[in-house]
Amino acid sequence: MGQIFNETSVCLQRQPLPYIHPCCWCCLKRVLLLIGGGTQDRCKTTTLDLASLFISSAAHDVDHPGNNNIYETKTRSKLATLYNDQAILENHHAATFFFLVEEDQCNIFENIKGDDYNKMRKSIVDNILYTDMTKHFQFMGELKALPTKEDYDISGKHKGDIMKALVHAADI
Repeated sequence: MGQIFNETSVCLQRQPLPYIHPCCWCCLKRVLLLIGGGTQDRCKTTTLDLASLFISSAAHDVDHPGNNNIYETKTRSKLATLYNDQAILENHHAATFFFLVEEDQCNIFENIKGDDYNKMRKSIVDNILYTDMTKHFQFMGELKALPTKEDYDISGKHKGDIMKALVHAADI
């Protein structure tokens, strides 16, 4: 897993706004602290879960233009049009990250095939989309309601929700 993080670091450093990169690594450090609180054991996370979580934390602001979704919508930016005014920057960050890692020298997923890749990609995209601050209170309401559900399963059905919450919490 160390090689994945080293390669991710090199690729993310190539983005046009270098000030975002140190912030993303701070977010990653916060995620590590949250996991250190026992989340890893309670959620029964796999190596791929952890890799998805770390990569999401590092990539969640790739190519950030320095403004917010409201600005993008009000100015009718190309990004707002492209993403239909829905989680504009978060969609842009996720897409930019995956375009970046398609390059041969940045393909951190070259040894991850089939279903494992699809699960990792979905997890990374979901985690990044969950950092949309315009939906913060909706997300928090959903998260607070999870333990009251009859079928609540932190290591199964709801593990993805916990992973998204970790990235969201680290981004605040």
